[in-house]
Amino acid sequence: MITPVALNKRTLDQIAKLLDDIDKTAFWSDLKDLVSLYLSFDLASVFSYYKDYQPVRVIDLTPSAERDRLHFTLLQGAYLIGPYYNQLISTNIESGFYPFSAIAPDAIKESEYYRVYYSEKKVVDEGMFLTKLEPQRHVGFLVERKAPAAAFTQRELDDLQLIAPVVCALMKQHYHTVGPEHESVPPRFDEHFSKAFNRFGSSVLTPREKHIAHLILRGHSSKSGARELDISPNTERVHRRRLYEKLGIASQTELFWMFIESISHYDAASNADPLEAYLKTRDGS
Repeated sequence: MITPVALNKRTLDQIAKLLDDIDKTAFWSDLKDLVSLYLSFDLASVFSYYKDYQPVRVIDLTPSAERDRLHFTLLQGAYLIGPYYNQLISTNIESGFYPFSAIAPDAIKESEYYRVYYSEKKVVDEGMFLTKLEPQRHVGFLVERKAPAAAFTQRELDDLQLIAPVVCALMKQHYHTVGPEHESVPPRFDEHFSKAFNRFGSSVLTPREKHIAHLILRGHSSKSGARELDISPNTERVHRRRLYEKLGIASQTELFWMFIESISHYDAASNADPLEAYLKTRDGS
């Protein structure tokens, strides 16, 4: 077992290596080695976030064809209903380490985000070192532990919070030195998905029903959705039942696929509700 003194020495040595590689492609691999001194994990990747644009995968430090497929699913739209985007990026949160368990809605396992993306990763726990580079621009270093290992312990989470200021400062310095254009970043895409999501249901549902529909898509249960809206769970269920009746559906899964299918009906020029056009097509009106 490593003694605290030895651990500190190794940490300082790794930080020195990171500083030497601050403007080099080895930086992210060095950062992975630093975090591994405090946490045993299997997978690591880096994502760049800017305003309402689609996130970009900067680098996957544990690449595979399956990881490419999963990240494609994430970046093509699943991120919009995921907790990192909704709880952290969209709120322009400050730098820090954010465990998935602390930001995920209580009904996340019932969400389409979990079904089409998260469960496919076969991880038991994960968290993100998120660095705020400037207003509405972040970079996230995601660490994941695969099943059947145990979830992160409280001691591990405490250690990650302890080193988070150093990790985030190093990430910020790296970006300020090399700039995002030096990473393997594809061209940014337009805001089509984001705008379609924001307008989804606006002409068909009441403002309260629209808000609840968005919370459902993000994985909230009646209980957690009620907390977000400051209403009772019974009142939330009434609104949920009414919006389902209006849309002719009966489940969260149907709502998710209705959103996905409605995206092709979204017209950015008019910024109209894509759901209205989709329902007209579906109902033949």
